[in-house]
Amino acid sequence: MGEYEPQPQRESSVVKVTSVSPERETEIHEEFAHFFQEQPPEDFEREKSPEEAEIFRRLGPEIAEFVGQYGGTPLKIQPEHVHIIDEQKLAAQPQKFRDALAHMKGGARFVPELQSIYVYPENNNWGPYGKVRMAETVGHEMLHFNAYYSAMEKGGELRFRRGGWVMLSEKYGDLFSDIDEAVVEELTNRFSRDRLGNIPALHAQYEEREALIQRIFQSREKFYSDPALVETKQMPSGEYKTTISSYPYRKERKRLWEVIRGIREAMPEKFSSDEEVFTEFAHALFTGRVLNVARMVEGAHGRGAFRALGEATRGKKNAQAEIPPTLL
Repeated sequence: MGEYEPQPQRESSVVKVTSVSPERETEIHEEFAHFFQEQPPEDFEREKSPEEAEIFRRLGPEIAEFVGQYGGTPLKIQPEHVHIIDEQKLAAQPQKFRDALAHMKGGARFVPELQSIYVYPENNNWGPYGKVRMAETVGHEMLHFNAYYSAMEKGGELRFRRGGWVMLSEKYGDLFSDIDEAVVEELTNRFSRDRLGNIPALHAQYEEREALIQRIFQSREKFYSDPALVETKQMPSGEYKTTISSYPYRKERKRLWEVIRGIREAMPEKFSSDEEVFTEFAHALFTGRVLNVARMVEGAHGRGAFRALGEATRGKKNAQAEIPPTLL
């Protein structure tokens, strides 16, 4: 992994604000810093167990050190930044609000407007290996949290321009959205492999899951080179069922590695492995500096390939509208 210059310190995920006066830029940064510092519990949130709070307290510094390895400037994410949705309390919220959060069930999401992570465990239960899976899910969102974000003000409305690899465009949609998720999921895999076991509250479950991986896959390296998801859930009968499936964003990750391999094959004098190329994508996620990767993509795949990649991996238009209005 290369040596990177230290980045400016940050008080929120928002690094840059454009199209405003210097005075207004300072105000906006202060607003986001306030959101980052002040994390009151939500009406639909349940209290974290002492064990959950301890896991999140340990997870934040582990993620921070991991982000620094890729040239990012990490944030001090605390347990208060993680809000666990209580299904019973959520039932008291308006239907439109419940519908907006339904897609999150069994997962989590970082909401940059609020500088918060929302977690929606299915049936408020993560299962026997669930603490590890919960930490992976929240860790994924903490990586999004630590990514580069920029915003702009247009017509008196503040909008995000960049979020990690995502480049927001009203006309073309969210360019590079799939690349963003692929890079973050690959980073989550590396973090899980190398660091989750460092957290004392996770150690026993982590070792138990690693032993299961070894029995099933015969090789830890084979598992993590094409990672599967090992999940155990409690059934209505009370029994537990273990399932093995692909890690999330498999299609997006496959496309990312096709691009990476093309770059490595076109530039053997610069890159000796696909992982070295991936590191450049990860560095761009955390710093916003995509120009080097753009040159690499175009050098390997031809002029205009970078823009074509952005359009081919774009997400939904106006993704910000998906955030429940009552959260804003």
